Amino acid sequence: MIVAQEKKGNCGFFDETFQPRKTRRRKAVFKSEKLVLTGFVMAIFLVGVFITYYCSQLFTLGYQINRLNKELSVLRVENHGLEKDIQQLVSIDNIEYLAIHKLNMVKPDADNFMVITVADTAPQESTTQSKVQPDQPAAVSRGEKEKSRLIETFAELVNRFDNKSG
Repeated sequence: MIVAQEKKGNCGFFDETFQPRKTRRRKAVFKSEKLVLTGFVMAIFLVGVFITYYCSQLFTLGYQINRLNKELSVLRVENHGLEKDIQQLVSIDNIEYLAIHKLNMVKPDADNFMVITVADTAPQESTTQSKVQPDQPAAVSRGEKEKSRLIETFAELVNRFDNKSG
């Protein structure tokens, strides 16, 4: 009987010879290189934290700007409304209504008013005698001058209103 010999290794399927794998040897990393590498990692981490903080501050400021712009627009609308109210209260018609109904003033007739002229307020020297004009009182105190100005101003206001409405 014929016995076949056993072949060891490659069964003849591949013609190439078996080559063992080459293993790399790790280079020895010194402590200073580890320290530098750790420093770079920490620096990159800190830069990332700084960028995140900066972006969060930008977003926060953006929200504050939007909130303040909304508040500003509300205040502008309120200011416009107040200006409208002021214009309405300052109108001649409203002043007349308040004077007649609230303060119980009486509207003067066309012939029921008196015109008062005010003395010239230019300073006069004490050595010369002041000339008294016939339509002005001879001695007018300062309080009477202020009252007469007030009365004259009020009379002018009433005349303007009468001329405007008439």
